[in-house]
Amino acid sequence: MRRRLGFTAISIIVLAMFTITLSCEYRVENLDFIVYGDGVVSVRMRLTVDEVYPVITVKLPSSSADNLIVVSGSGELLPYTLRDSNLTIETLGVTGLTVEYETVELTYKDGILWGFRVDAPVNFTVTLPLNSTIVSLSSIPIRVSTLPDGRISIVMPLGLQYVEYISALYDPASRALEAIARALKSIEEAENEGRIEGLDEARRLLSEAINLLSRRMYSEAKAKALEALEAARRATKPSTSILDTIYIVVLSYWYILLGLGIGVSALILSRRIKAYRSLEDLFEKNPWLNEDERNLLKILWEKGGAAYESDLRELLNLPKTTVWRMVRRLERSGLLRVEKVRGENRVHIRR
Repeated sequence: MRRRLGFTAISIIVLAMFTITLSCEYRVENLDFIVYGDGVVSVRMRLTVDEVYPVITVKLPSSSADNLIVVSGSGELLPYTLRDSNLTIETLGVTGLTVEYETVELTYKDGILWGFRVDAPVNFTVTLPLNSTIVSLSSIPIRVSTLPDGRISIVMPLGLQYVEYISALYDPASRALEAIARALKSIEEAENEGRIEGLDEARRLLSEAINLLSRRMYSEAKAKALEALEAARRATKPSTSILDTIYIVVLSYWYILLGLGIGVSALILSRRIKAYRSLEDLFEKNPWLNEDERNLLKILWEKGGAAYESDLRELLNLPKTTVWRMVRRLERSGLLRVEKVRGENRVHIRR
């Protein structure tokens, strides 16, 4: 009787262990996040999979997932379907796989303060943009280190965690353009309010800022534009006669036309005016474009203004994520428009 009871107990334990083993479809081995300066996050999950299950459903850290790929340990692309944050993968008997994608859902911005927030099932690593300064953490990190390129890498415990930081802007051209736009707006406001006394100085500084921008001296252009902004804010209403006022207004407008020139004036208005006579005209009105962005726009122009993102990657011979980030940057700048066509991104030049 005792032998029978002992055998029964052992059988139950073995069956329970076998059942528990089978109930574990997958296990997250590593979870890594790389945060870029514009808020895009690259997510990489490495999983160990129970080969008994031909299909598994993985809960992603975010509901949006761009440029998603699922790769087996041998490098084979695995088929999948994505619904919200639930990723269903046909594992085809593999024992390990990697999920990679990009998202903007895991970051937020409040003024100059950036934040990364995630509810992670395991301990995870987050790498912040270059020259970032950590402001606050949701809990004590497991480890903090500095990568060879200077970026900060933090290992955080599982659960709902956040990292808040201040990130240096990587795009000096955009910073200069933003400062120039602010100065121009301040000058226009002063004109509308009749504060024209001192605006000639503001316009002169603005002209110098645009000249520096055209020469790709972005830091100097930004500094000069901020001087123009302050000069415009200091402008006052004149205490002169009507004739003197007319003289000052005419002289001021002559000054800005002389200083800026028609081509340079078009640079400031390039974000408002989307009509480009030629590819050279587009480049002239957007001098902040780098070489890769110019090549991308040249390909689009030669293809009649539109092409699929996959074709652009092949023609540019650049990584998938690089082209994706470049297209999004140009889209935010107002130069491109992206539409979904049969599940693919079709990129258009805004003309």
